[in-house]
Parts: sequence; C-alpha cells; structure tokens
Amino acid sequence: MNKPLKYLLIGAGVVILLLAGALTAAATLFDPNDYRDTIAAKVKEQTGRDLQLGEIGLKVFPWLKASAKGVVLGNAAGFDDEPFAQVGEADVGVKLFPLLFDKKVEVSTVKLSGLRLNLQVDKDGKNNWADLAKEKPEEEKKPEDQGGGFDMKSLDISGVEISDSSAKYSDARSGKSYQIDKLRLKTGALSPGKPFDVALGFTAIASAPAATADLDLKTTVDYQVETSLLKLSGLTLKLKAAGKQIAGGKDANADLELAGAATVDMAKKLVGTENLKLKLKGQGMGFDADTELAAQILADYGQKLYNAKGLVFTGTVAGQGVPGGKQPLKLSGDFSYDGAKGTMAFDKGALAVAGLDLKTSIRGEGLGEGGAPRLHGPISIAAFNPRPLMSQLGIKLETADPEALKSVSLAANYSGTFTSARFEQLNFKLDQTTMQGMFGLRDFKAKAMEMALKIDEINADRYLPPKKPGQEKPVAAAGDKKFDDQPLPTEALQKLNANGTLDIGKLTINGLKLSNVSLKLSGAPGATQAQAISAQLYGGKVSLSNAVTPGNEPGYAIKTQLSALQAAPFLKDLIGKDPVSGLGNFDVSLNSRGNTYGEFKKALNGDLSFRVENGAVKGFNLAQTVRKAKATLGGNLNYTETEQPVTDFSVFSATAKIINGVLKSDLLDAASPLFRVAGEGQVDLVNETINYLAKPTIVNTITGQEGKGLEQLKGIMIPIRLSGNMYKPKVSLDLKAALQQQATEKLRENLKGEEDKLKAKLGEKLGIQTEKDGKQLDKQELKQELNNKLGDLLFGKKKKQEAAPAPAPAEPAAPAEQKPAEAAPAK
Repeated sequence: MNKPLKYLLIGAGVVILLLAGALTAAATLFDPNDYRDTIAAKVKEQTGRDLQLGEIGLKVFPWLKASAKGVVLGNAAGFDDEPFAQVGEADVGVKLFPLLFDKKVEVSTVKLSGLRLNLQVDKDGKNNWADLAKEKPEEEKKPEDQGGGFDMKSLDISGVEISDSSAKYSDARSGKSYQIDKLRLKTGALSPGKPFDVALGFTAIASAPAATADLDLKTTVDYQVETSLLKLSGLTLKLKAAGKQIAGGKDANADLELAGAATVDMAKKLVGTENLKLKLKGQGMGFDADTELAAQILADYGQKLYNAKGLVFTGTVAGQGVPGGKQPLKLSGDFSYDGAKGTMAFDKGALAVAGLDLKTSIRGEGLGEGGAPRLHGPISIAAFNPRPLMSQLGIKLETADPEALKSVSLAANYSGTFTSARFEQLNFKLDQTTMQGMFGLRDFKAKAMEMALKIDEINADRYLPPKKPGQEKPVAAAGDKKFDDQPLPTEALQKLNANGTLDIGKLTINGLKLSNVSLKLSGAPGATQAQAISAQLYGGKVSLSNAVTPGNEPGYAIKTQLSALQAAPFLKDLIGKDPVSGLGNFDVSLNSRGNTYGEFKKALNGDLSFRVENGAVKGFNLAQTVRKAKATLGGNLNYTETEQPVTDFSVFSATAKIINGVLKSDLLDAASPLFRVAGEGQVDLVNETINYLAKPTIVNTITGQEGKGLEQLKGIMIPIRLSGNMYKPKVSLDLKAALQQQATEKLRENLKGEEDKLKAKLGEKLGIQTEKDGKQLDKQELKQELNNKLGDLLFGKKKKQEAAPAPAPAEPAAPAEQKPAEAAPAK
C-alpha cells in the first residue's frame, strides 16, 4: 500500500473516531427530557390539547435511536375526560454511518405498544379528530421536494412490531360503539423489491347487537414498486365470530378459514387468486353448516368486472329446518358480474341437495345502483323420487296407489326479480302425467299467482289417502247444528290471489271420469273472487261458477248447469251404485251470504230445475208397490212378487224456488207408459226436514204375476207423502183414499146418469130443450131455459090473447077418429 493512501485511511479513521466521540459526548451531555414542557406547550399552542410525556430516550451510536414512554394526548374540547390517544412505549432508530455517508436509511424495528385510541362522535355529529386533520393555510404549505433527498430504494426497515394496542369508536347518535382490541402486528424486514412476512391479529367488538370477532392473518407480501404489483403468497386467514341475538333474534357463531394466494396489479387494477379455498363452520337460525368454497377469482375493479371460474361450494347443513336433520350439498358453476352494466351470469350452474339435481344458467340485468333487478334463464330438475325427501321433511305420505308419486321432474325458463318469479315453457312431469304452460308469482309478499297450465291426464284418486272401512262421514240428523256451526272457507277464498286457467285433458277424481276440464280463477284480496269450471263427463257437459264478495258478511253467487248427463254410469262411479238411469239436465242458480254453513243455509235463495229423460229408478217399483198395497187392503198379507224393483219413466222433471233456506216446488212432472206423477211441497234446508206430496196417476194396466192388474185404479191419483228428516224421509202411500176416490167417481157417474134422465123427462113435460148439439145442457143453461119457459107461461099467452083479432066463424069439425081400446092385462 502506498503511503498517501495509507495516510488517507488513517485520517478517515481518526475523523470517524472523533465524530463518534463527539456524538457520544453530545448524547451524554444532552438530555431530551429537559424539553418535555417545551414540547407540550408547543402541542397546546397548535392543537389546544394537553400533552403528557413520560421518559424520553436518545441514543447516538451506532444507532441514532429515540424512544418515548407514557405519552398521553388529551381529548378535544366538548368531549369527555378520557384521553384521545395514549402510547405505552414507542421506539425507533436509524443506523448512523450508512445515513451519513451513503444516504442509506437503515431503520431498526419500529416498535409501538400500549396504544389506546379513542374516537368519538357526539349527538350533533361532531367528532374529536377533525381539529387534528385541519389543512394548513396556503402560505404555510411548503413546496414539494423536487429531489436531493433519500431514494426510497435505499430504505431498509428491520420490521414493525405493534402490540397490546386498541382503538375504540362510539357514536352518541345511534348509541352504538365498535372496538378493535388486542391489536398485534409483526412484519419481517421491509426493503423495496423484497418479500416480507406479515402477521396480524386483533379482536373486534360491537355493542348493538353484541358481537365479537377474532382475526388472525399470516402471509408473505411481495410488492414491486416499479410495476405496482402486489403478491400475497402463503395466505392464511382465520376468523372466529359470535353474536347475541343477531340472526333472527337468535345467537350465532362462525369459524372461517381462508387459504391460497393472490395477486394485485394496482396499475391495471386487477386482482387474481390461485388455489383459493374458504372453509366455513357456523351455527345460527337453527342451522349448523360445515362448508368449503374453492374458486379462481379474477377481478378488474377498475372496470368493475368480477369473475369466479370453477366455483365449487360443498359441505353439509344441519338443523331442525333441514330435511332429515342433515343434508350434504354441492354448488358449482362459473360466475361473472359487470358492475358498470349491472349484469351478471351464472353459467354451468349445478346444485345437488336433498336428492335434487338442479341445473341452470342464469342471467341478470339491472343489478347496479338504482336499477330494476331481473334474473332469467333455463332451469331443470332431473327426475327424482320425492318420497324419501318428504319422509325426511316429516311429511307422512300415504296414497291409495303405493306406486304413485315416485317420479318428479321439471324443466322451465325462469324469469323474475327479487319480489316475483315466473316459469314459462314449463314442463313438469309427475309419474305418467305431464303439465305444461306458465306459472308465476307476481308478488311474493301478496302471494299473487298467475297461471296458464295444461295437464294431459291425471288420476287424482291415486294420490289421495286410501279409504278405510267406516271412514265415510255419517249423514247429519235433522236438528244437528254441529255442521251448521262450522265456518265456511271464506277466509281462505278471500286470501286467494290467483288469476289464470288450468286445462286438463282427462281427470279422474272420487271415481268420476271427466274430460276437457277447464278451470278459471280471477280476483285479488279485497275484491270479488271468481272461480269457474267446465268439463265433459258421461256424455254430457257440466259448468259451475262461484263468486265470493268480501265483507263482514261475505256474499256468494253459485251457478251450475249440467246437460245430457248419462246418470247411471255417473252415479256408479260417484257412489258405487246406479239407483237412477237416464239422460239428465240440471240448472241451479243460487245466492247467499254468511260466515258459517248455518248462516249460508238461512240466507239461501235461488232457482233450480232438472229434467231426466228415458230413465228408471232402481230399488223402487211403483206398480208393484200399488199392487201390494191393494192386496193388503184386501186382506192378503202374504202378497209377493218376483218382478225386479225398477220403475221406468220417459220423463222426470221439476222446478223449485229457494226462499231464505226453504225449497218450494209446485211443479213436478213425471211420466211413463204406466203412470203420470205431479207433486208439490217444500224442503226446509235449515231444519233439514221435508214435507212433499207426490201425486201419481195410473194411466195403464199394471199387471203383475198371475196376470192380475189394477184396471180398477186406472185414472185414479194415489197420494204419496214424503215427510220427516230430508236425509231419511218417511214414505206413506194412501191407497185407501185412492179407492175411495174411485168409488166416489163411480157414484158421481151413476148420479150423473140419473140426472140426465130426470133432465130429459123434465124437458119433455115442460116442453123445454135439455140437449144442444148432442150434449146435455149444464145447470146454468138449463136454468135459463126454465126461466124462458116460465115467462112464456106467465106473460106470453095473455098478451097473445089480447092482441089476437076476433076469430072467424068456425067450420064444422070433422068427426073424431075412434081408437081401439087397449086390452086389459092378463091375469
């Protein structure tokens, strides 16, 4: 080594020693605690707040270090006495020689412990930190540094340590407060362009509702200043949260774990993730969840574009409201959201839960701020057996056909908002039945339904509970008011909010077979509700309509028309037997009001009519009944017949009026080759009694076995009275009165014959006319003839004599012709 260089190095060493000695001497002779009052006064002058400083430490070599303990900054004026900020201890240092000679900043670990920050907002909305954030006047602002300082690349911080710290925020307006407690932060060495580790943890506390959350975050941060690229690797986030009465008034808790890696491009405003997994365990609202979410996320937050590719959500949900108490579930698909346009898409969506396999691709519009959200897209549910699901739901299922309700599937195009839903091109399959069309809910809250559905064929009896012996309801006896006190389903009808149609090609219900069934519903709560149904059945057509008018005393209007109905097969399927056959037509128009069945019957008014042609009544033979009654009157108590108990008729019709619950009919017309029937009477629907008199008249010979007929009753009316309980009426036949009527008629005929003879003799004697055009004169006409004759006798001859001229001389009379004497009768 040459001497000049040697001397230079020695000189530099001496200078460094002298400088170090000088700084050490300065630190030894200088005590910063002597300036605590000065610092406090300056703070008071600038902020109006009190500052308390504990011990201040200063070291010079080899680190220029400063520390402070027990720092307390007072609260703003108008707030409580609790300090705005407190610091237990703060410590920071800079390595001296690199700073002096290389302008390189090597900072020691920055330490802060015991921080207490108190943020407050009073009832007027004023806060206690606004005065500290005031901007300086323009003249006090210094121009920005244009260079000559330290290069950020030369900054090297050994790390940051924050421990035992907390921050509290309270708002007097809402009465709510939030707190960050047990704050801890520790980093590795911070050097530009080099990765560093971060460990962060704290406890968050909320007052209303009471909730706590413990967070623990660990990751390695790699930030590239030149490219503004931030990478987080080895990311783990753990969060444990619990709250009191926060989920539907119930307690809830959750454990969350997040792992993976993320990249943030601050220049391009992009965020991407790799191997991101989220695990969640929670309890609340009666549910327990143990789930896991995996996805690759790419977000362009500058353009408000967010994508989650390969999203898979799996786990189990347990609780009282979960079918079977516990169910596994899986949700997968690709999700994207465009915040600028307010649109979203969920493609390749698949949900498997509780035995259901649902697939969809949903689109959404109007999801941005101020927009009108709308979702739409295809949705399908693969065929599945609903019986296990219903069993898990606690629904006891018992169907007449044990093979029914074993296959259900659905396909439709869905559209809706957050308050409505609509399924178009609906294709719903239940076993062998297919339903197609449209179904929607216009308003979830109002339960406003709309539909236009078509069903090809369904046997509803397969899905009804099986009938058991003795299950049928007994017929109510007259005067039984238990049924009358039952409320009408008015409330359910008034709540019905449905408009639309349901058409069924073929329907079997309660044994009845219907075709081309059409149901129409209209009305909304508070307005008149109307239901109408029409169908073809057993060769005929039925039409029913019902309208319900709301109110304290609801009103009802009911119309029923049935035309060309084949009664026998209809009754056979309905009640299992066919007591009546024929072609029937019915017409009913009724109106009433009330809240119970009893009130309904009392206020019932309307008209009804029916006509059945070419039919028969089984179980009753009118001719046989008359013959038996006649035989009994004649003393034959053992009279029997083997003829089938059937009464044929060519027409059977009646009309009636219902007035305040009483049915009155005075027009009954039934006819057959053997009889004619008229009738009149009434049925009291309120008291369930009947008082009706049928008046059959025999018009032909009714011959039974042994060839014995009832010719003597031909043309005679035989009264039959129905009385008592309308469901079990008493039937009485007055054959004696009929025979008495017959005898009376014969006597009247005999008397009439004698009367005619007397009339003839009287006319002959009096010289008056008793017949005209071959008919006997009636009493009035005969009386007039007698009056005329008496007038002639009393006045007519006298006048004639007075007015007659004197008679001419009489010619001699011819001698009288002599008649032979009659022979005397032989003795």
